Amino acid sequence: MPSHQAKEVINPHTFNRVSQDYIEDYHRRFMVVIGINSYKDIGGGRSWLSSLKTPIADACRIFRLLKDQFEFEGRLLAEREEVLRYEMNTGLSSSDSLEPFIEGNGTRGDILQALWDIGRNARPEDLFLFYYGGHSTVESGGMSFLLPYGTIRDRSDTYLMYPTLFGAFEEIPSLHKLLFFDCCFSGVITRDIGTVQSSEIRDLLVKLEPAVAAFASTDATNVAPDQFHHWSDTSGRTSPNSPFADALAEAFENLQGGENLIPAQIHTAVFDGVRSRVPTVPTKDGKNVPLQPVAKIVGAAPIILSKKGLRINCPEEIVLESQEKKKISIGVTGVDAGHSVTLQLQNAVSGVQLDKGELIIDGAQLPDDESVLIIQAKTKETIETSKKVRILLSAKGKEPLVFNTKELPPCFVETDYRIIIEVSGGVVPFKIESDGLPLGLEISTSGEIYGRVGKGEATGGGCLKEVVINLEDSIGQKLRDRFLLPVIDPKVYVRVPGGEFKFGYG
Repeated sequence: MPSHQAKEVINPHTFNRVSQDYIEDYHRRFMVVIGINSYKDIGGGRSWLSSLKTPIADACRIFRLLKDQFEFEGRLLAEREEVLRYEMNTGLSSSDSLEPFIEGNGTRGDILQALWDIGRNARPEDLFLFYYGGHSTVESGGMSFLLPYGTIRDRSDTYLMYPTLFGAFEEIPSLHKLLFFDCCFSGVITRDIGTVQSSEIRDLLVKLEPAVAAFASTDATNVAPDQFHHWSDTSGRTSPNSPFADALAEAFENLQGGENLIPAQIHTAVFDGVRSRVPTVPTKDGKNVPLQPVAKIVGAAPIILSKKGLRINCPEEIVLESQEKKKISIGVTGVDAGHSVTLQLQNAVSGVQLDKGELIIDGAQLPDDESVLIIQAKTKETIETSKKVRILLSAKGKEPLVFNTKELPPCFVETDYRIIIEVSGGVVPFKIESDGLPLGLEISTSGEIYGRVGKGEATGGGCLKEVVINLEDSIGQKLRDRFLLPVIDPKVYVRVPGGEFKFGYG
């Protein structure tokens, strides 16, 4: 398949919008994980696709890791009987079963429904992850598509074309997306990147700019036959997982609690891991070529995949008046029950004490208008982390809140709508709420109005919605303003009363 087609598929129009917002972590993490083994007797009794042996085991392993260790909320698409058989063979107890998370066998409709459901709940500040293990193909004319569960030969409505799939991805408002494809010809959606060794990223914030990273188990031309997914390790044991899924799961498992991965690191781990497991594969013309896991990364913002670990929960900024006293509770998450945690201040700041999980601050004793505090958490098992907190005095140099956004652009029905409410002054972080938004639009914690409005909101071709925006900064300053939002259905004609009209130059 020509490379320009891959670029078209992987280049969502959402990259036209750029945001400079930073947040400490994703709000939520969503995933759709798919594993399809059975392709028996498809198409009126004709078995035109061989059944696979590893995708469901791969999907269950990846799903469990992401759910238990990376805080993902998920939908698993796989045959229920196959999942239960996998769990029985691996000795998992019924309490650990993934059965409650199964939402279909993985048909075309199941996949698109799962993506649509997540799109209804996700926000721009969420992380979205997609994993597919199963058949895929490219036709002689260059058309490429996945072959979901229940695919019927020569029935295009049972196939899942890549443009359709990526169109569904675009409908999910999450700005950061991770996509994994363990199937033949999957490289059609990617271009090679180097195996980059990335620097330490423990303290990076999440930059809310659009970013997509897609990973494929093979490139577009050197295709591993499906049976090669079933490989043997150095001890001669037949692996229950494909080389791609095994390398990916190992990268997730080897990450320490509280540490992070970015896409370049994931690609390095998968590339090296797959090549060490299966150095070469046969092609259709009988040759042997290296197995090439490939990746495509679009967007400048790093996508940060964080593993659950010891984490300090408290505000990044604390603002108080010069004579005010405050008590702030400090919480810790990511530590197993029964493990004791010690909290302490790494640096001394006049007027600040930490006692029994409570930060006690006396504004009258603070040395400067701005102080930086470092809180450290440790366990007896030597697990430790720290967090930087800024303490600000609000009595000096306080700037009033101002809406820089003066009007809202028109919202066209059945079209994606996005705008940032820009604010100046005040002291971050802000709390922003709205009232009067038409059905289908929401406002995020970063002040972005986003979503899609249905035709029913534009009766008669259009209307004006009065939207009230309430803003409050961290020192209690409040701002309230009313905006008019035109909602327009451009396909509805508007009746113009009869009368005399002049045409031509006046």
